[in-house]
Amino acid sequence: MVIIIDNLTLYSTDTCRQLEIRSALSFQGKRLINHAIKTVESVFKDFCRALCFIEPNCVSYNIELRSPAITYCELNNSTHFEYPIDLKPWQNYIYRGSKVSV
Repeated sequence: MVIIIDNLTLYSTDTCRQLEIRSALSFQGKRLINHAIKTVESVFKDFCRALCFIEPNCVSYNIELRSPAITYCELNNSTHFEYPIDLKPWQNYIYRGSKVSV
């Protein structure tokens, strides 16, 4: 697996997927619905990236900013490229998509 996050490349030998999470695929005030595979409360919103990297089926995630100190992460098994109709306006959310290749 290769993951590229805003020009930082991380490598893992677990699988053959390549996951690119770029700033250009971040949408403030949006949420991908109907594709959550795991939800986690986290203190740091950047921790959602690491959770998505670790979860083999994760290809995008939603971040809900509940308060300055609490962030809620939803890991998704699909992206807005596959299901554009499921990318909805949603207050206090940030959607982070990715481009995946095998």
